[in-house]
Order: sequence, then C-alpha cells, then structure tokens
Amino acid sequence: MVTIPLIDLSEGVDKKALSETLRDCCTTHGFFFLTGHGVDGAASGRILEVSRQFFALSDQDKELCSVNEYHRGYTRFGEERLDPANQSCGDTKEGFYCGSEPSQEDRGRFRLLGPNNWPDERLIPDFRRILEEYQEGMCDLGRKVNRYLAMALNQKEDCFDKAFEKPMGYVRLLRYSGQKSEPERGIFAAGAHSDYGHITYLLTDGEPGLQVFVDKEWKDVEAPPGAFICNIGDMLERWSNGYFRSTVHRVVNTTGRERYSIPFFLDPRFDALVSPLPGCGEPKYEPILSGDYLISKYRDTHENFDK
Repeated sequence: MVTIPLIDLSEGVDKKALSETLRDCCTTHGFFFLTGHGVDGAASGRILEVSRQFFALSDQDKELCSVNEYHRGYTRFGEERLDPANQSCGDTKEGFYCGSEPSQEDRGRFRLLGPNNWPDERLIPDFRRILEEYQEGMCDLGRKVNRYLAMALNQKEDCFDKAFEKPMGYVRLLRYSGQKSEPERGIFAAGAHSDYGHITYLLTDGEPGLQVFVDKEWKDVEAPPGAFICNIGDMLERWSNGYFRSTVHRVVNTTGRERYSIPFFLDPRFDALVSPLPGCGEPKYEPILSGDYLISKYRDTHENFDK
C-alpha cells in the first residue's frame, strides 16, 4: 500500500500550509487524496447509480450513443488499450465520455469541441441532468484547486485562471468487468499509463484495483471514504517544466468483481498555450496548444479515434 497525503479544503484552512503540502505531493508521486471539497455524498451516490443504470442497458442501446467524432459517447468493452506495448488485448472495461458543452460559436472549431452523444432520455430520464450538474460542480472545484497548485509552483494565485475560463472538463463513467486481470498474459482492467491532461479527480465505488508505480514497484491505492483520488497529468507536468510528476498507474482486478469508477479530467480550454512557467528552470518542453496535445494522446490509445 502506498502512503498518499490528504489535502483538506475545509473552510479556514491555512492556504500557505496547504500549498506546501500540495507541493510535496506533486513533486514526489503526483497523487493526493482530497477532502473538504464540497461535493456531497448524495451527488456522488447519484452519479454512481446512473452509471450502473447506463451500463446495465443492452449493448444495442449503448451502441446507439457510441463515441462520436468529438470523442463523446459510449466506448465499448476493450476499445481502449492504454499500454499497447504490454497488453495482449484491450482494457477489460467499457466507458461513457461527456464533456463541457461548447458554445454555438465554438462548436466544431476544434477537434474535441462538439456535442455530447447522450443515450435516449427515456431509458434513464435523469442521466443527462445528473452528469451535467456533476461536471459543472467539478469544474468549479478544479478552478479552486488550481489556485493552490499555482501557489505550490510559486506563481500568482490567478496563474491558471484565464486558461480555465472555459475549461474542457470531461466526466467519464467506467465499468470494469468481473474478469480477473492476468498481468503475466498482458490482460489488465486498465493498462499502465499516465493521465494526459492537467489533473484528474477520481470517484470510485470503493472496490480495490488502482495501483501506482512508485519506488520501482506497483502499490495499491485505497482512498478514505468521501475523498477524491487526485493525480497530476502529463500536461501539468509539462506546464511545471517537469517539477510536478505525472505518475504511471493501472487497474488490476484481483477480486473477480465488477468495479465502477468516475474520473473527472480537468483540462484548459482547447487553444490555451501550455508552456513551461517562469521560475521553473530552463524550459525542457516546447510550447503546445492544450487541444493538440490531448489529440496526440487520444490517437495513441483509442483505436477508433480517427474513424
């Protein structure tokens, strides 16, 4: 079991002390637990319940909202292969992506900015509302945490504000099947990978399976009840000029039980320039647009991305 620090955002917190603890997390293994976040248990319970309802639909109903050209919608079982070099088959999971709805002006301007592909509302009447409310709340939480991340990087608190005025915030519902993983045969619930974007906030149903690669070995992660499991993504590592670490992790099913999890991926607007921040040393990375970086990552790991 890996020891992961806990960050508490409750009212009255010492901002300087919190940012220093956050800096320690982000420069070691890039993971932390987040409590005091303001997302109540009822909201978490609702989105986990509609996730179960969605994946209980027939394959035909799910395929009717298959992922569209903007990478939003249903991804079938095994479609994603996060560690192609070491996997003999796709991840033993299925998913559903939805993101921030772009304005009419922005819709279609960039590769990932388009409408969500929702299931028939008659099948799960509250599905869209619950996901959109959760997505909006998580964007607000992400903006708040961004200010502490900026302080941890010795930047002004509003350092990330402009890039996240219209963020790309993605909710992803995931159902891992009960198939046991067989690492020696290249079969994983989710192959080893680091997350592509800025930061990830993970809600789980409490089932084990998540592992992080630290100190040259795989270690289990077990979150306290009510806490988000948070981790730095590749984009923030790039933004911090390598100061913050985006750590490789995976999911291994050892129980033979299904597992439901809901990662929320917070990324800056598509056309935000990601360039090493001042004061983080001699730049190691070339500037790149946020969206272009994400597209390159999706293309590597989703077999249907360009179809």
